[in-house]
Amino acid sequence: MKTEIDLTQHTFDGIFQHQISDHPATGLVRVINYRGANIREDFNVIEHIGEMHYFNADSKHLPEFTHKVKQNGKDWKVDNSYEVIERNPDGTPKLDEEGEEIKHPAFDYFLPLIFSISAPLETILKSSIDLDDAYKLFD
Repeated sequence: MKTEIDLTQHTFDGIFQHQISDHPATGLVRVINYRGANIREDFNVIEHIGEMHYFNADSKHLPEFTHKVKQNGKDWKVDNSYEVIERNPDGTPKLDEEGEEIKHPAFDYFLPLIFSISAPLETILKSSIDLDDAYKLFD
């Protein structure tokens, strides 16, 4: 579930903010305040920097719950320890000749996207966040 709140009522100091699904246990609204990334091509890792902010359904900020964004309890990063599904512009998975989803090592897939001009970086990042949220990686 995703309780919509007006983020323009709040002041953040990150590059962008993106609301994800409500917290599964508490029902609190969750917003990622994205601050940036460190790209370490020598280690094949993109380290994302951001905080998770929490709000109640009335859009009241609950700063006591703010914490560094984690995925599956670990630092939020992209590396080649897992694969991602290649997607069409509409978000649907791309399929190979046999009808199987096309997968790539995550870092190898995302690094060229970051430096391409096919879409603004913020759009790519928000889409990636939405997909990770759908897979419950922030829970």
